[in-house]
Formats: sequence, structure tokens, C-alpha cells
Amino acid sequence: MRRDKVGRVVLDTADCVELLYNDNFQDNIVVDVDSDVDLYNKYTYIMNTGHSVLEQVTEVDSIEEFDKLNQDNWFMPVEYKDLDIVMYLLEKASEKKDPSCFMRTGAELEVYKKRGLLNLLRFLMYLVDTMKKRNIVWGVGRGSSVASYVLFLLGVHKVDSIKYELDFKEFLKGE
Repeated sequence: MRRDKVGRVVLDTADCVELLYNDNFQDNIVVDVDSDVDLYNKYTYIMNTGHSVLEQVTEVDSIEEFDKLNQDNWFMPVEYKDLDIVMYLLEKASEKKDPSCFMRTGAELEVYKKRGLLNLLRFLMYLVDTMKKRNIVWGVGRGSSVASYVLFLLGVHKVDSIKYELDFKEFLKGE
């Protein structure tokens, strides 16, 4: 058993056999590119072990590549995946009837876009909506994230960073 460049546990064929033999399966494990994943999955099915299906590891060279790969695979309903989050947030900001809200939202969205975080915003919207539907209470806000007006508009926190003159540069080391 080894770890890849981004810290994932990677198994070879012998490790897979040991998992089956000892019935010691764990979730979120990936398998070395040289392992016979199909054979392992076939035997876990035949033996009715209840183990999750293993997937072949996708080699990545950097944390950024790993993040991109995983952001593309986050579970969220299609309505959130297909949402034009930029237009949604700009419309929400324009409802405030204050040009500074619209300008601030646009500036923040540029930083989120530049850093490849628009999927994260979609997921946060889905998470907040899910918590609201299930009456789950979350905090008012924490740390530098309260400096983001976009996160305020999404409902991630309750602190109006424009009202309290919080500088977005404190969050994400924005520009």
C-alpha cells in the first residue's frame, strides 16, 4: 500500500486480495493502474461482501489537477450543476438596489472565476438550500469568509460585508 502525490491511499493487486481475505475494506480507496480492478470487483460481487466498487486510480501531478478532477465529480443535482451562478448572483446583487452591491459582487466573482471556484459556489448554494430544507442550523459566519459578499448572497454566512466595510482581500487573498 502506498500514497500517491496528493495523499490518496493506492492499493496494488496484493493489497486488494488482502482486503478481500481479511474483510477489511475501507471507503475512498483507489487502485494502482497495474491492478486488476475488474477481477476484484467481480469477486466482491460474487462473494456478496457489500464492499464498494473499486476504481482505477487517475494519476495526477498536482493538487490543482486533483482538485479540478474532484470538483467535476461532486454530487449535486443537475439544476445546480447547470446553473449560471454568475448571472444568478449578479441578479441577486441587483435586487439590493445599491450599485456598490452589484460592483462588489462582480469584482468578487472575477476572483472566484480566475481561481476556478465557480463549481464550489454552485455546491455551496446546493449545500445551503439542503440545510434550509432540513432545518439544519449553521453559524452566523466564521473567519475571513465573512469578508465575501458573494458568500453572504448565497447564505453561507449572515454578515453583510458591504455594510460592515469588510475588505474582500482578507478572504482568498483576493485582488
